[in-house]
Amino acid sequence: MLAVRSTPSSSTSRTEVAPIAIMPTSERYISQIVDVDRACYPISDADVADSVNYYRSQLANFADGHYVAVDGATDRVVGYTVAMRVDFDPAQPLLHSWYETTNYG
Repeated sequence: MLAVRSTPSSSTSRTEVAPIAIMPTSERYISQIVDVDRACYPISDADVADSVNYYRSQLANFADGHYVAVDGATDRVVGYTVAMRVDFDPAQPLLHSWYETTNYG
């Protein structure tokens, strides 16, 4: 587990520690991942269902590369990352779109 330290701006020397856990993503965090996405990118209300399905597909197809950063005090997702490893030979042309190559993940 990682810890993030914050020091108050006043002259006191007290330090607060807020644990941030880095863990593999599970289905229970998908809606919170969409919330983080909405805070960073313009996703309309109409696109939220598509976003939920998109992240479910990513998790189903690339579970080994899907991680969340969760605030230990609130159990809220504060960040996430996805790595999609696929077999690729740069000497050969990619015959399918990225969505087909990643099985729509």
